[in-house]
Amino acid sequence: MSVSHKRQLLIGLLLVFTSLQISFAQDYYDENMLRFEDRIYVNSIETVLFTNAASPLAPPIMMLGGNERLTLRFDDFAADRHDYGYTVIHCDAWWNASDVDKQEYISGFQDNFIRDYSFSLNTYKPFTHYSLNIPNDDMGLLLSGNYLLVVYDYDNPDDIVLTRRFMVFERKVSITKDIKRPTVVDYRETHQEVDFKIYTGSYRVDDPFEAFKVVVIQNRNWRSVLYGLQPRFVNGSELSYDYEYENLFPGGNEYRYFDTKDLTLLLQRVARIEWDSIYQVYVMQDFDRTIGQYSFMEDINGLRYIRNQRARDNMTEADYAKVFFRLNMDEEITTGKVYVFGALTDFNISSKSEMIWDESRKAYFGELTLKQGYYNYEYVVVPDGVPYTDRTQIEGTHWETKNEYMILVYNREVGLRYDRLIGVSYQNYEQRW
Repeated sequence: MSVSHKRQLLIGLLLVFTSLQISFAQDYYDENMLRFEDRIYVNSIETVLFTNAASPLAPPIMMLGGNERLTLRFDDFAADRHDYGYTVIHCDAWWNASDVDKQEYISGFQDNFIRDYSFSLNTYKPFTHYSLNIPNDDMGLLLSGNYLLVVYDYDNPDDIVLTRRFMVFERKVSITKDIKRPTVVDYRETHQEVDFKIYTGSYRVDDPFEAFKVVVIQNRNWRSVLYGLQPRFVNGSELSYDYEYENLFPGGNEYRYFDTKDLTLLLQRVARIEWDSIYQVYVMQDFDRTIGQYSFMEDINGLRYIRNQRARDNMTEADYAKVFFRLNMDEEITTGKVYVFGALTDFNISSKSEMIWDESRKAYFGELTLKQGYYNYEYVVVPDGVPYTDRTQIEGTHWETKNEYMILVYNREVGLRYDRLIGVSYQNYEQRW
């Protein structure tokens, strides 16, 4: 590989991991500090779901001025009614607070409280379930762009409960993408090349090489994201982002999975179920997947689908279980820590999701308390002293893996103090899980 090619790849990797470094650095700060990311700040809060209201597997994205709604749902193990307030913060393309006042992007009340709640029914683990639609009769949104939803203790607004990212877009440009095997020989077996084009149509662009801020996200995981690409070629209203190095992502592997939609049966990849005040679910033993060829498994790219197939209301009648994971390895990984990872951990790293090595049994063990449903997950390594997650060291990586890539296009026109989100491309999933 030539020096220039190595330099191009390094630039691409730096773009991918810029946001990761910021996110990981914050992990060392006050746990209650507001962070512009998806995070739970209170131990009693579980199963935070934030999707387009039309589908439980859709991302939290909606069109400005349309009829769509986003729905936030979460459970509180305190199992009593609590007054939770909420607000939203407009952000720039890089998830910093925008330089616009709330009255410029919010219509109605700038802060309000969550009114919809219900108590769990026929569950061994009691909880209170809360739900909120955005926008609603009390709060509307006036601008496109990135937003942070902040839920807090209504009586103590400084006590943050949870935060969730969401996006409001305008359809000003269109996007096509081509996910393919890399052109570069060195990466043809392990990576994926994400080429795409932006078509501006009648949308006016003064300098197409500088106008747009483009973000590419793999599997809705904000720890695997590419910022800062500029078009390689411009042909009239067509902007081509056809690179060889800068737009490479490790392919990873298809996600592992298990099914707890019925806790009286051993469904997919559940080895056994026991009882000790709540259900105890033991997932089938996992193994290192770095050896062997690629094998296709249909998945939902790290997401989860909450359901109790014996209930009428999945949100209040789906019970909780303590889920146990076992990862067999020949040797302990001594260069970093191992975590179970996916939507079941909010795509975050924490002590709750860390896997602990047992030398006598040559395996890592971990546990999470999870609501009934269908889950995807994987094992990632956080190398010592390096601020990113490595999904390839245990799972392996293949160019054939079926990953989802979301592309977001922002533009700050002359005179504006915020980044408009003017184009999106993302994937939704059928509700068959």
